[in-house]
Order: sequence, then structure tokens, then C-alpha cells
Amino acid sequence: MTNISLRVPSHVQLLNNRWSAYLLFLIWPFFSVIYAVVNYRSPWAKNIIWLFSGFFGFTFVISNEGMDANSYRSYLEYLYESDITFSEYFVGVYQGIYSRGDYLEPAIR
Repeated sequence: MTNISLRVPSHVQLLNNRWSAYLLFLIWPFFSVIYAVVNYRSPWAKNIIWLFSGFFGFTFVISNEGMDANSYRSYLEYLYESDITFSEYFVGVYQGIYSRGDYLEPAIR
């Protein structure tokens, strides 16, 4: 019987380095998220997810005033400017003042 040796190619070993993952994020952010999900146990993986979340949020563009995203933005601005507290908001959601029992919909509507 022949012994089969499973050796990891050197380019894969390079990507296991956390700095290589951050460099990959700068070059190709979406692939770095996929790579972080595959390597979710690595200590750097959650940082890549956070970086991508911030990158996606800051590059989100509302190009048309009729888009759903514009109404979400307007509602979040309204909530920001209102004088209700966090606990009052969830009591209002529970009582149906802000929605019909959906806890996240009023925050993203």
C-alpha cells in the first residue's frame, strides 16, 4: 500500500497568516469574508467580518429617493431625533404602537 501525503500548498499556508487575510481584505473584500467564514475559528476571522460590515455600510449609496433604503434611512433619522428611550421603543413595539409585533422591522423600516 502506498502512503498518501496530504501537504498543504504554500499559498494556502500564506493565507492562514492574519496579515495576509487583512491584505486580502484590501484587495478583494467580499472574498475575504468568504475566507473568514470558512476559517471561522481563526482569531482574525471576526475582525474581517467587522471590517466588511463597516465597509459595506459606508459604501451603501441611496441613488434614488424612491428606494426602500431611503425610507429606512428616513425612519432611522426620525428615531434618532425622537426623544424616546431604548426601553420605551421596545415597549411601543410590544404594544403595537410602532409595528405589529415585529421587533426589527421598525428599526429597519
